[in-house]
Amino acid sequence: MTSRLEMFQSFDQDGPSGSDQGRSDKKPRVPSVTKGKDAIVTVPSSIAKRRAASPAARVTRSMSDIPTAGMTTWLRGNLELPPLLSQVITATEKEKISTLDHAALEKRSHHGLAELLLSISEVNRRKDEREKDLSLQLTELAKEVASLKLVRDSHAAEVTALKEMHAVELANARGRAVDAYKNSPEFVSDREAYINAHLNDISKHWLSTPEGREKLALESYVSYQIGIYATQQKIYPILRDKAGTSCITDWGLPPEVPNPENPVANTPLDYIPFDRLPTDEELGDLPSETDHPASTASVP
Repeated sequence: MTSRLEMFQSFDQDGPSGSDQGRSDKKPRVPSVTKGKDAIVTVPSSIAKRRAASPAARVTRSMSDIPTAGMTTWLRGNLELPPLLSQVITATEKEKISTLDHAALEKRSHHGLAELLLSISEVNRRKDEREKDLSLQLTELAKEVASLKLVRDSHAAEVTALKEMHAVELANARGRAVDAYKNSPEFVSDREAYINAHLNDISKHWLSTPEGREKLALESYVSYQIGIYATQQKIYPILRDKAGTSCITDWGLPPEVPNPENPVANTPLDYIPFDRLPTDEELGDLPSETDHPASTASVP
């Protein structure tokens, strides 16, 4: 049976097992195992060669410097590790765990990125579907708006035609009512009563119009000519009898004027000096309806 010192010397030469990276071309030797309760297990040298690149190899090479008194026996039933070897194995496991964690993290990141891309594509697909649905809805709404606009325009045209027809009918009805009222005896009595109550105001208004001014000037001129004619008809016969001559113009008198009540058609009437508006005093002297009942007939 191998002693403890020989076992640790062989362990120092071969080195502990850290990982299974790399394989040798030679056939690995099978560790010798002695059956029994106190069996000792030796570490194969091929495992240490395959793990020479491991970071724990540097620490393992100095295992021969550790005193044998501080080492414990590797037993199958009660297996314990030395403190430094435990640290090496812990560092190796941490390195493996870090590598596995990095790989798992990359895998999770790749998986998350794939899921993100899938979700983005799904969002884009739903967005495209919503845009298509909205475009179809907008098209339908545009058609409905166009149809409603046509209906509104037709209704507006009908309403306009009805308004025009009603306006024409109302105007015709008013015209017929006015004509019927003008031809009725009530209108004649109402007109005479209004003229009698507002004679001065009506006369002022009518005389302020061009037609009233021309009529006033013409009447004034005719009255003036009638006055001259009447005076000449009284004085000129007496002068002719006394003078024995018929030439009144030799005495410097104006010639006789023709009768204004029978004017000659070709004789122009010079009544421009008489074209003036009557004063308030003259209008105040206008006869009332009681003095001249027929005077209202000459007022338009």
